[in-house]
Amino acid sequence: MIDYNSVALFVKVVEAGSLSEASRREGIPVSTISRKLRELEASLNTQLLQRSTRNQRLTELGEVYYDHARRGMASLTEADRSLQDQHERVSGMLRVSAPPSLSDFIVVPLVGSFCQQYPDVRVRVLISERDVDLIEDGLDVALWPGQMKDSTLKARTLLEYQHVMMAAPSYLERAPKLNHPSDLASHPTIAFARWDRPVVWRLMRDNKLIELPMAPTLAMNDYQGIEQAALDGHGIAEIPSIIASESLKSGRLIPVLTDWSFRASKLSFVYSGNRAIPQLVHLFKAHCLDQIKQIGSELRLQ
Repeated sequence: MIDYNSVALFVKVVEAGSLSEASRREGIPVSTISRKLRELEASLNTQLLQRSTRNQRLTELGEVYYDHARRGMASLTEADRSLQDQHERVSGMLRVSAPPSLSDFIVVPLVGSFCQQYPDVRVRVLISERDVDLIEDGLDVALWPGQMKDSTLKARTLLEYQHVMMAAPSYLERAPKLNHPSDLASHPTIAFARWDRPVVWRLMRDNKLIELPMAPTLAMNDYQGIEQAALDGHGIAEIPSIIASESLKSGRLIPVLTDWSFRASKLSFVYSGNRAIPQLVHLFKAHCLDQIKQIGSELRLQ
């Protein structure tokens, strides 16, 4: 097998005019250069250079080989330069999935600032509440709450947050007292729900877990809609803190049953673990990890 490092060294020796000059330019001992040239000639079964203590000249076949080798090395150098340019000028299409209700204050800020940093990048976002399949759906990344079922995927936590029970002041002023989760039965509730799954609120206090099967007055699979229903005073809602952050900070929604809490939830950066990480995915991951700190701080989550 041809050692292309030796081919490159052969070209440099010819261009330098002597082994000693090539040694000086490349910082390689003359003995090493001489050995590499002998190995190259042996692998080609051809003498390329006629060498003496003072002179060297190409053989007839050496001239032919040098001409091809020089052009080949120039092409490789150009290929390296082109690849480096691509690394420096990031471009391409990034396909991202995210669940409903996160686009306004998580997805858009992350994607928008990424596109500002890399203006030649194009991003497509699929908003879906189902468990996406990165390969079948043609995705590079999923920004996803909870666990992904596919064990071949890797995940990096971006945010940790709580689901919170909350209601509008206008509702609480007229509502029955609420001292224990069992009292929820006498209140209209607003819950996230998918058609094929029962609604169960799992609450903890002092390491004690209770499970409350719910029969919500209003159920939908969109947390922003749930937040609006709560703001309109239609009952007690369960909403992730990252979604209702502004409403909670402004006092338009008030946490209830604060002695009880839902288990902590995570928003993760999910990508394929079966292949080398593409450059765009690697850069977007680093960008998300950096920017999410500011977003989390603004949401008072970190």
